[in-house]
Amino acid sequence: MNPGPAGAPRRRRRFPFFSLLAICELVAYIAVARWIGLGWAILATLVTSMLGMSLMRYFGAKAIRAYQADQAAGRPPGDHIVDGTISFLGAVGLLLPGFISDVIGLLCVLPPTRALLRPVARRLLESRLGSGGAQNLFGPRRVRTEAGVPDEAPSGEVIEGEVIDAREKDEGP
Repeated sequence: MNPGPAGAPRRRRRFPFFSLLAICELVAYIAVARWIGLGWAILATLVTSMLGMSLMRYFGAKAIRAYQADQAAGRPPGDHIVDGTISFLGAVGLLLPGFISDVIGLLCVLPPTRALLRPVARRLLESRLGSGGAQNLFGPRRVRTEAGVPDEAPSGEVIEGEVIDAREKDEGP
């Protein structure tokens, strides 16, 4: 039997999720239209879509400027990329028709909730990139250890490095 393309199992897992999301969006849209009226629901959809389009332009340009500034300063651009990606995806959520995607989009666009999403998005990106890609994007990792405890990352990956005792460094040769 031919198992098919490498991405086929992943696509099969996504299909039910997006089908369920589409059904939920439709049910929510009908409920909101009954609550506020069909005309107001359509108007709200148009307004949030226009807001999403303008925010896509704004956050896209802001992310590009931040990336260029990081590159010019020699800083790793990872944090700005994560923030820009969350904001951009939030703007896309607002652009899509539907009230559930609008709520998710607003959560991604608003600064307080975006700050809550930032660590999760960073860990997800680091896990997708691996240690080499994450180091290029976020810079070297900083690990604190106690005396006698081996330097080991949470994933079990061994971190090579040099331990310098601050007392020896201050005393000099």
